[in-house]
Amino acid sequence: MYPLLFSPLRIGPVVLPNRIVSSAHTTNLSRDGLASDEHVAYYEARARGGLGLVVMEAVRVHPTTAPRGALIGYDARAVPPLKRVTEAVHRHGTKIFAQLLHMGRQMSGADTELPLWAPSCLPCPTKRELPHPMEPEEIDEVIEGFARAAGLMVEAGFDGVEVHAAHGYLLQQFLSPFSNRRNDTYGGSLENRLRLLVQVLQRVRAAVGEQIAVGVRISADEFTDGGLGLSEMQEVVRMLEAVAPPDYISVSQCNYNGVSYATMIPDMHFPLGTFVYLAAGIKEALQRTPVFAVGRIVDPDQAEQILANHQADAVCMTRATICDPELPRKAREGRPEDIRTCVGCNQGCAGRIHTGRSIRCLQNPTVGRETVWGEGLAAAPRRKKVVVVGGGPAGLEAACVAALRGHQVVLFERRAELGGQLILAAKVPGREGIRGVEQNLSREVRKAGVDVRLEVEATVDLILAEAPEVVILAVGADPVVPELETPADGAAARPVEDWLEGLVEVGAKVALLDDDGHYRATSVAELLAAEEREVWVITPRPYVGTDLPPTCWVSQEYRLRSLGVRVLTGHVATSWIGKDLVVRDVFTGENSTVGEVESVLAAWWRRPRLELYRQLREASPGIAVHLVGDCLAPRRAMEAIADAHRLARLL
Repeated sequence: MYPLLFSPLRIGPVVLPNRIVSSAHTTNLSRDGLASDEHVAYYEARARGGLGLVVMEAVRVHPTTAPRGALIGYDARAVPPLKRVTEAVHRHGTKIFAQLLHMGRQMSGADTELPLWAPSCLPCPTKRELPHPMEPEEIDEVIEGFARAAGLMVEAGFDGVEVHAAHGYLLQQFLSPFSNRRNDTYGGSLENRLRLLVQVLQRVRAAVGEQIAVGVRISADEFTDGGLGLSEMQEVVRMLEAVAPPDYISVSQCNYNGVSYATMIPDMHFPLGTFVYLAAGIKEALQRTPVFAVGRIVDPDQAEQILANHQADAVCMTRATICDPELPRKAREGRPEDIRTCVGCNQGCAGRIHTGRSIRCLQNPTVGRETVWGEGLAAAPRRKKVVVVGGGPAGLEAACVAALRGHQVVLFERRAELGGQLILAAKVPGREGIRGVEQNLSREVRKAGVDVRLEVEATVDLILAEAPEVVILAVGADPVVPELETPADGAAARPVEDWLEGLVEVGAKVALLDDDGHYRATSVAELLAAEEREVWVITPRPYVGTDLPPTCWVSQEYRLRSLGVRVLTGHVATSWIGKDLVVRDVFTGENSTVGEVESVLAAWWRRPRLELYRQLREASPGIAVHLVGDCLAPRRAMEAIADAHRLARLL
């Protein structure tokens, strides 16, 4: 079905078995800077699924750029554990490259207790820490650091190395006039600003010879005033191809600056394949160097078309193969309908790693837990009758895993469709993609043989009539609204869910009370404002969207500001009388008024639904009754699915 996608590709001395690539991405699975058992299992799972190439997460080339959780590549101690990773990947015929990185100013010196190094004493716009402008001997030290790390990667069995010159890290900091204000041979003209990258590539090539491939990752557009755009980067790659030719160029985008940061790992608000045009532009500028494309490439049909259109020579399907490591195998076997498609939520991958936690995936609970949950699901020691109540993400995951392990599963859902809160979330423009989670789970549930019964209100009698041995309740939680002083006949605040379901109308000026910190508040505020209403978001938190993945928060903040949404942080509402909403400063206790408020919506706490649980425990104490998802503890879909998966593995 996909002749181009599954054709081989030569990268210098290396031949990839197919053109599906997992680009380098942080996992935070390291132990004391070294590759761990979790790394071995994580990368082997993706190789087992049929990837052509894994570019392993970056190894740091110098002590000044080794933050907590990072892999080191400048110490020979790194070689034996990395060799275990390469051997595991090679067992499945997949090639593996190592990415080499110096972050420059884009980290915190608190991790290394050393000054940050950069071309100039300018702070990273995100990290804000002032760096040390590098001296010539320090530049030489970094060049040698790249070369030494490359040599160690050869010892560790890698098939290639990728020099990271993208995302605003050190080599791009030298390359870009946005961050390089030097007046020596490393600053000023494009040739001077490119000098360090050229020297690194030449020195790395000398260190590894022709044994392995040498590539480079670039940002083809910094999306920043004063930074580099596609036309300048086309000139850069032409110069590289002439004086320090890489074996391939992996094309990304961004430099960590403001809204540019959101483009690095584009979420579901960006179209599929949103930055493939950049890879195509770089490819046009080159004579012979293969180009990798990246950016929301999520299914094999899309990937095949990119290759057919000559926009790239290989496709990075990174988050897609985090979500479903078996994607390449399913595509090769002609089963694309079985692929669990990434929806671009960024919650478990980018969201966790950018806050220092280990990698996870909303739809694939095994990610980062491969050493615990192994390869696939073990059959249950004894087949049981299992009743699941609730067809939201937790109920669907529990039902699917239980059925795949051999249990007889019945699922009751009171609505006419599956999906639970995902249905409401998908009603907001830009968030429609979250419905893909329900679509993937619904397909897997039915394929697993679960007996799905819609429009059924599960009662104790109905459940017991099934004679279950196990009951799993995934009945969710009820939204809570803050208590406001109002006149006896006054209107009350309503949960945002009521408005999304069409149960309440709102006026021209809406106050949205937010103590959720996630899309329940921000996406509804965005939708209200897009309908040309005046919107105020009032939250006791320090800013709106505190719990959003950092890359998603940046673009969400941009959209809210562009739509004119007013934000009042550090405040709670206390009364709504007439059209005056009185709010209290949570720090000083002072009151103020937001006037002319016609409607108040709340994205506040949620209260677990426990009535059915208590009734079942009382009516039939011999049956095992379990809670999963929001009725266990109201959190997010990722935690709900993980809860359900964990429980179903134990039945």
